[in-house]
This record gives sequence, C-alpha cells and structure tokens, in this order.
Amino acid sequence: MSCKITIEVSDGTSIERACEDACRVANRLNIDVEFVFNSVRCLARPDGSSAELANNWDRELRRELRSPYDRRFAMTDATSAGKFLLTPTPERKSDE
Repeated sequence: MSCKITIEVSDGTSIERACEDACRVANRLNIDVEFVFNSVRCLARPDGSSAELANNWDRELRRELRSPYDRRFAMTDATSAGKFLLTPTPERKSDE
C-alpha cells in the first residue's frame, strides 16, 4: 500500500474497539490505517482481521513490558498473517 492514514484513539477505548474501527476504515477506504495504543503502533490493513490485530497488539505490549526500550509495531495483513514489523525506538534520554 503506498498510502496510509493515522487515526487517534479516544481515551477509554478498548483495544478490541480500536482494532474494529481501524479495520473498518481500512476496508472502506482500501488503505492502511495506523494508530498508537498504549505505546504500541498498530497497522490495520484492508481485509485484515481486527481480532488478529488485537492479539498481535497484546503480544507486542507484553514484549515491551519485558524490554521497555524496544518499541513494537503490531499489524494485520491478510497476505502475511502473523508476521510483525518491528521498528526500533531512538534511545531514551535519562533525566539528569
């Protein structure tokens, strides 16, 4: 996909609802939809599964809790289900 849109998830929204909404928009517009939920970047792709995206988000969040300096990227993709695109995070600066 050559284009994507970024959406902002409202406070208090569950990951399941956020994934459902993002997948619905991705399918209607036939475009990738990206959002951040609890510090994990998520990418809904056309014809992707909202349940798969929510499960991938949970897996990536658990990884981040073990290693908070690695940011993760969860995605759903009908052509490569179960594959993740991991993106490194710039080093965090400590307060002096």
